[in-house]
Amino acid sequence: MGAPTFHHAVVVEDNPSLLRAVSLALQSRARKVHACATVEEAREAIAEIEGVALLVLDVSLPDGTARDVLDAARSLAETPVVVVMSGAASAEDAFGLAKLGAAAFVPKPIDLATLERAIDDASSRAPAIVETARDLVGHLPIHDAERAVRRTMVEEALVQSGGKRTGAARLLGISRQLLQHMIRT
Repeated sequence: MGAPTFHHAVVVEDNPSLLRAVSLALQSRARKVHACATVEEAREAIAEIEGVALLVLDVSLPDGTARDVLDAARSLAETPVVVVMSGAASAEDAFGLAKLGAAAFVPKPIDLATLERAIDDASSRAPAIVETARDLVGHLPIHDAERAVRRTMVEEALVQSGGKRTGAARLLGISRQLLQHMIRT
């Protein structure tokens, strides 16, 4: 698998063979891959790991669903890229998970090339900022929500400019120096 590189990836899948295969496949994509077989393991990983940038989730787990994992992911400082795997998710499940941040769905049985394309597609798309902002109401103080929106705008501008900071600053209508400051804080 190629770029982009994620700081930490969390894979949540109750089938041990598939968990191992997906985790191994993601090792070239993430500095560290955390394999979890349950919602509880995923919650612990999300709470303990700083820099979770990619979540690959099975919809149905022994102690809950991907929704439970996404609820736990709301505590993260940055919104991770979310790819959901399922052999039997309904349209209602898919819609509900998309509203919670799932950017791509991969059918089971998993084809690793399809998973790779889904990750590429999901990571190249901007997060839905309106849904993100709505989800923050009641969960974060307004200054934390502003910080999350600002971070999302910076990330999107960097994606749209091909990683070029001068281009990102131009898209945001700010100086390159201010953008540098925003990236550091």
